[in-house]
Formats: sequence, C-alpha cells, structure tokens
Amino acid sequence: MNLGSSIGDWWDDLQVRERRAIAVGALLVALVLVYTTIVPRWQLYLELRDDVDNRRADLAWLADQVASVDRLRNSCSGRAPQSGSDREVVALLVRRNQTRSLAFDSAAGLISLRVAADSGNHILGLLGQLACEEFTLTKLRIKRSGDGQGNASFEASMGLKRVD
Repeated sequence: MNLGSSIGDWWDDLQVRERRAIAVGALLVALVLVYTTIVPRWQLYLELRDDVDNRRADLAWLADQVASVDRLRNSCSGRAPQSGSDREVVALLVRRNQTRSLAFDSAAGLISLRVAADSGNHILGLLGQLACEEFTLTKLRIKRSGDGQGNASFEASMGLKRVD
C-alpha cells in the first residue's frame, strides 16, 4: 500500500466539517509560513531603502560642501619653504605681517621671538605663515594692552623650532 492511497482513504473517511477544519488549518499554516518568510525580508528591504536614502542625502550634503572645503585649504599647500637662514625668513615674515620685532634669539635650533602688532589678526597671520615655512610652535603667549581709548596693541612671545 502506498502513502498516497492511504492518505486518500483517510481523507475519504472524514466527514465534511472535519475536511473543512483540516483545510482551514492547512491554509493557516501555509499563511504563517509565507508571513514568517516574507515579513522579515520586507522589513530588511525597508531598512535598506531608508539607509540608501540617508546615504544619498549624506552624499548630496558632501557634494554641497566641496566649496567650503576648498576655502578651508591652507594657502601654503604645495608651496616650497623660502630659502635662507631662519633669522632671515622670520624677519621677512615679521615685516610682511605688519608686526614689529621686539626680540629675536636663536640657540641650538630653538628660536625665541617677541613681536608687537596693532591687531591680533596680524599676529595670527604671522603664525600661519610661520607654519607654512615649516616652523612649529613650542610656546605661545599673546598679551593685549591698551590705553583705554580703544587703541589696543598686542604683544606675542613665541618659541619656534624648524620642523625636520
């Protein structure tokens, strides 16, 4: 006796309402199997779609920031440092940035520099150009002084070292 005929005989021996109950149960089992298979994949699809949308938005934002990044690029990239002694290069940069040299000492590769300026921006410009000339700061102190009439002046003491 084969399995198909024994199941068929069993099915034929059932009453109509038992057949309906078994058919409804089999349908429910089939629906549960389909649901448990499809729903997780659908949720994964929705998550991935949201992730793609977020990444596209991030990429669009990054593309919009290209101009900002170009503005942030320093002005000394790709430029070779000036030739000459450290004293000559620093003196040139001090004059170029409208600052006055108050003291300059150099010993064993370390430079001690004191400058004065009418604007703190001139001192900051000097620091940026010193960095472009491959000097690194070992110390920095900026002091503001004024006469109380709105005429402020700035004095900066800094230690410099040439980057190897």
